[in-house]
Amino acid sequence: MSQILSPDCESELLTFAQSEYGIILKGSQRKRLNDAFQISRKKFGHETSEDYTNSLFAAKPDDAERTDFVSCITVEESYFFRDADQIEFIRKTWLPRMLEKKRRASDKHIRIWCAGCSFGQEPYTVAILLKEELPEFRDWTIHLLASVSNVSAYGTN
Repeated sequence: MSQILSPDCESELLTFAQSEYGIILKGSQRKRLNDAFQISRKKFGHETSEDYTNSLFAAKPDDAERTDFVSCITVEESYFFRDADQIEFIRKTWLPRMLEKKRRASDKHIRIWCAGCSFGQEPYTVAILLKEELPEFRDWTIHLLASVSNVSAYGTN
């Protein structure tokens, strides 16, 4: 029978996911936390939630227990211009401010980190936005870094 996470255990896991991986689960996403926890707990042969929690928290970042848990709680969804509100904020607010600041400082270097990418469309979306909003983009040095917290997106599992 599946165990329901206690409020204390859920709170510890939410803190763990946020502090270790920058993953914030809210509202309906919390069901994913319980489901992921139970799937991983059973997969690694832990009888109790406490036993698995202790093992998970003690594991090294690249240990199978951690990577499996993170894979279960992250969204494997990636497509161009995925979040309309974020795209609008980047296009209308953040990007113009950043470019204005860079131009005032005569700094033609841009570094952007796209964290939490699944299959890579997000950094391409940022590149497209930069090209659209920065007509002289060829005169700039632009570095885009994309990273993923869900190792299953690499196709290595």
